[in-house]
Amino acid sequence: MVYEERRLRTESTPTGRYDEQADAMFWQSHPYSWPVIGWPSDLEVISKAQADEFFATYYAPNNLTGVLVGNFDPAEVRELADRYFGRLERGQREAPDVVTLEAEQLAEKRLTAECDCQPQLQLRYHAVPFGHADGYALDVIAGVLNGRTGRLYEEMVEGAEIASSAGAFFDARKYAGVFNLRAETKGDAPPEQLLAAWDEVVAELIAEPVPEDELAKVKNRVSADTYRQLREPFFLMIQLAVMDSMGDWRYLNTVAERTNQVTAEDVQRVAAKYLQQSKRLVSLYYRKAGTEAEETPAELEALPPEMRTALMSQAEAIAAIEDPAQLEAVLQQVDAQAGQVPDEMRPALEWMRSVIEERLAELREDDGGEE
Repeated sequence: MVYEERRLRTESTPTGRYDEQADAMFWQSHPYSWPVIGWPSDLEVISKAQADEFFATYYAPNNLTGVLVGNFDPAEVRELADRYFGRLERGQREAPDVVTLEAEQLAEKRLTAECDCQPQLQLRYHAVPFGHADGYALDVIAGVLNGRTGRLYEEMVEGAEIASSAGAFFDARKYAGVFNLRAETKGDAPPEQLLAAWDEVVAELIAEPVPEDELAKVKNRVSADTYRQLREPFFLMIQLAVMDSMGDWRYLNTVAERTNQVTAEDVQRVAAKYLQQSKRLVSLYYRKAGTEAEETPAELEALPPEMRTALMSQAEAIAAIEDPAQLEAVLQQVDAQAGQVPDEMRPALEWMRSVIEERLAELREDDGGEE
């Protein structure tokens, strides 16, 4: 079952295995280089005793964070928690500390590959961990770059018309961070052209202060997105758990204020410090010879390239399923997620639901129309 999950999430996507290789190249010394689900050889040889030991170490009660969101009496909740969870014993072995931090990257790294996909550019820059003061400026930089009024759209999508989509985001992790760019080419533009255009955008960020009106719009949008994510109890619960595991859940209380304190000079300084060519990994993906461009469903066009590709690959996997009961189970999972996804993801979820229903209808027709 675990290997099947790996096949679906990694091996059956056009760039999945290359992205895995890119992570291993990017993180040269830190455990972040390991795939979460494991390398194929790990899954082939791991014993039950080894799996049990891992589970007992990392899934023990003393390594657990519980989050409750809503209208409740804290005293009553504590009493219930003690009653039902207090009897659980601590793990016999504490999770070991991470002792090897990421070594400084001294020169640009590159990965070049062919895939059954539209040519793409992916960039990873070494950045700061969760809670670092420069992280707020990196989030603002991503805001300056993204959206229909962002610089990536104006320069690469609408201006030069060399990209069908482009987006940047800052991924702050507990021990280190990554600033990412993902862009997909338009027409016959090669990924190197996207890279050259990106370097020009970065050079402008460093050389020219972001105008105050542009900076204010970005800050307002970041703050609005932050507050919007706090409206739904489910997303608030997830954020509290993630923030606590990375350092401090109270980060949510100050992120909007700290973001509003970012200046144009901060943007210039942080861009110059972290968006250096010597600190990045460049992934260039070319279309494999003999493959044709796949038409993108309208419901998926607004999604980032990697998410769009993953969903289309999952649709292909669904089309190969022969067991109606398995499809019914997948459909139930999709329906269970319907109330939890952001509004911008709902068209994609409905599209996936229609794919499953169409495949179910095909199987029932082949089976004589039986329900």
